[in-house]
Amino acid sequence: MKALMMGAAGLLSADYGPGPNQLVGGDRNSGYFGLMTTDKLVTPATLAQLVGLTAGTAFNGTAPWFKFIDNGKILYVASKPLRYGISQINLDQLSLRTGKEVTFLDRRFKVRCLSGGNANPSTASGGEWDRLMYRMSGNSPQGVVRFAAYDDAQLGINGSLNGRATYCQETDKNTNYPVIRGHGGITSYGGGNNIGSNASVFGWRPVLELIP
Repeated sequence: MKALMMGAAGLLSADYGPGPNQLVGGDRNSGYFGLMTTDKLVTPATLAQLVGLTAGTAFNGTAPWFKFIDNGKILYVASKPLRYGISQINLDQLSLRTGKEVTFLDRRFKVRCLSGGNANPSTASGGEWDRLMYRMSGNSPQGVVRFAAYDDAQLGINGSLNGRATYCQETDKNTNYPVIRGHGGITSYGGGNNIGSNASVFGWRPVLELIP
């Protein structure tokens, strides 16, 4: 395992993991390194095998990954959902909302969902979705400093797209269902649906968090 060097602020300063290591936007607290293709990181099929996920329907198999640094953590976020028609039960049985450790490229990663609420339980939008995904969207709120300007279709959100409602880590306080983001656009926030629902609107957009 590669050694990490921590600066005075506790941020990663030496090991930025696989892929590009020069920021193209932001800073070491919240920054963007660029895209990684599936052949350079991991394919959705291989990732599903590593975590034991068979539920839902696989798609967007060649969609690249966004590579970020967020509060000192190196995160690889699927640019589009990689499965649709999947339920909260399917994810929770494998600890895929909160995190499951896997190893590939001789590195350890935690496979999990984005945070998308203001707390847990949540009452409004927030988390990594607001900090990171807003900055990748051409439809982000006014005042957001963007890293890129992808449209909704390029991010797999909104419209009638399968998997457009991304499961997040938190539970919505009002509904007691998982927080979902993106179903009605980049700022959309909701409290999900019945935990056993595998409707095609629900999507799995994994995050790979590099473990030091």
